[in-house]
Amino acid sequence: MYSPINLNVFTAAYSGALAGMGVSGRTPSDPNSGDYATIASTVGAYAQAFDINWGSAPASALALESIQEMSEGNWAGRTPPNANGQVPATYNTEVQAIIAIVNSGGTYFATQGIVPQSVPVAESLSQGVWFIDALLGNDSNDGKTALTALKTDAQLQSRLGKSAVLIGQVDNSLGFPINLVTVNILNNMPQTDPINVDLTLPANSDGDGGLVYIGKATTVLT
Repeated sequence: MYSPINLNVFTAAYSGALAGMGVSGRTPSDPNSGDYATIASTVGAYAQAFDINWGSAPASALALESIQEMSEGNWAGRTPPNANGQVPATYNTEVQAIIAIVNSGGTYFATQGIVPQSVPVAESLSQGVWFIDALLGNDSNDGKTALTALKTDAQLQSRLGKSAVLIGQVDNSLGFPINLVTVNILNNMPQTDPINVDLTLPANSDGDGGLVYIGKATTVLT
């Protein structure tokens, strides 16, 4: 049983490879889905390799579409390999090359000042606690603890997606349940990383919920 790190990336890689191996350049005629089990398993190994090499970093709409299209092109006309083809590590080299191409597209967009649409990761929407550390954080982290904090709020907003509907986690600290998302700011954030929220706040069936940013006081003048 495999649990994707980034479901969006895993799905894009899987659907593209499935199309490439199963349909591209062919005219399918077999209506029995069981006859495609080997293809489905092989594609699954490829998608796992892609997901593992991509990691927890969010993927924009540009990246996801590129992953799907490139995965289809990568598998077009190829036949299912031998048993080694169902081992994810078999595909590390080609996956890393495709990721490099995907990233080069993202770099071009950035140089042109084009911001591709963000795509929320379902797991991120339900995460109830986040940590951001401008000094010691890393935007490739999961943001779940102080030791694995993100570096920027921009990265958090990218993972949540523009106009996304937060889910959060149930919090009873007020004496009644609310759906809450708490963002802990561990160090001063630079002016280049302003908090810019464009989200629908989490809420339970009674409409109770909220988004809270918690920082640490800094003495500016004595």
